[in-house]
Amino acid sequence: MEKWQTIADERHFNIARSDDVIRVVRSSQPFDTLREILEVHRALVARLDAVDRAALGLLYDLRDAQGRNDPAFESAIAPIRPRIWAEWGRISVLVRTAIGAMQIRRHLAEDGIRASVFTDDAEAAAHLQRS
Repeated sequence: MEKWQTIADERHFNIARSDDVIRVVRSSQPFDTLREILEVHRALVARLDAVDRAALGLLYDLRDAQGRNDPAFESAIAPIRPRIWAEWGRISVLVRTAIGAMQIRRHLAEDGIRASVFTDDAEAAAHLQRS
């Protein structure tokens, strides 16, 4: 069993670290404004930039997030997405639905990022352990 050390526990994200994985869990709390989306994600990127991304895997858990793909949200998040995904040794993204998986795969393709998308926690974790 992974031993997780909390790095940040905030309204929208919980960030924890094990020996070789950073786990980011998006909460179910909606964003109140587009400005808040940018502020929260910039703060997330700053926290993630404080670790050696290349030496770690990223487990990005979006299962509790409220799905959103309206044009305003898509435009707001597009510039910051690549910084969230960049430079990790390996990436697993957890989603709840097939529609969520399609949206994340589209974002990853748009950003030129290689990652795997899962609906199963064990499969996502196993992907990060492969060398």
